[in-house]
Amino acid sequence: MSFLFGKKKTPAELLRENKRMLDRSIRDIERERQGLQTQEKKLIAEIKKSAKQGQMGAVRVMAKDLIRTRHQIEKFYKLKSQLQGVSLRIQTLKSTQAMGEAMKGVTKAMGQMNRQMNLPALQKIMQEFEKQNEKMEMVSEVMGDAIDDALEGDEEEEETEDLVNQVLDEIGIDINSEVLQCSLLLTFMFINVLAFLFSMKYKENNHSLFPNTQLVNAPSSAVAAPAAKTKVPQAESAANDDNGIDSELQARLDNLRKM
Repeated sequence: MSFLFGKKKTPAELLRENKRMLDRSIRDIERERQGLQTQEKKLIAEIKKSAKQGQMGAVRVMAKDLIRTRHQIEKFYKLKSQLQGVSLRIQTLKSTQAMGEAMKGVTKAMGQMNRQMNLPALQKIMQEFEKQNEKMEMVSEVMGDAIDDALEGDEEEEETEDLVNQVLDEIGIDINSEVLQCSLLLTFMFINVLAFLFSMKYKENNHSLFPNTQLVNAPSSAVAAPAAKTKVPQAESAANDDNGIDSELQARLDNLRKM
């Protein structure tokens, strides 16, 4: 019986048809309203003309007609607003129906994709991808090093060194002078420490020699006198040695300062 009554319309087709009908009605109402506004302007012009001519009866009749026209214009505005509200509702229903159809299609597609997806195979693919990616990075690194080694030469190294030295010279830095100054400073500090230790050692030796002469208990003055005579020259010789070492260290320090 469908060939007699026609095919049943879908909700989307019904919404589209009703939307088209509402748009047509809104256009008709807008056309009528514009006609009434044109008539209103004509009535106002005629009222002014009749008033100037003193035809007050005609003025009253046309004034009533003008009021009815304005009321009708307001009704057309309200009707148009109501029809536009209904049209918006239909448009909302149409959008909702389209969204439902889209969600239905997306859900169906997602179900098919999930059924076709093999999780173990996907994990295996990801592992293989990671393996091949690491291999590619290693090959790229080896190739890069090989290319660098093949392209770089002694001339490039010399030019690189010259360029670095030029840049350091421009900013006021000399590597060799800085290293030499640091080494001289460390040597100077080391020699000062050694000189201090030597001086402290000889001072301890001098102090340890003289108390021995006081602790010696000789039986007679004849024996004590030679002992004192023998001890003093030793102390004097130690002092002379100390002065000789200090002078030698001082000479070395002076030579280092001159360098």
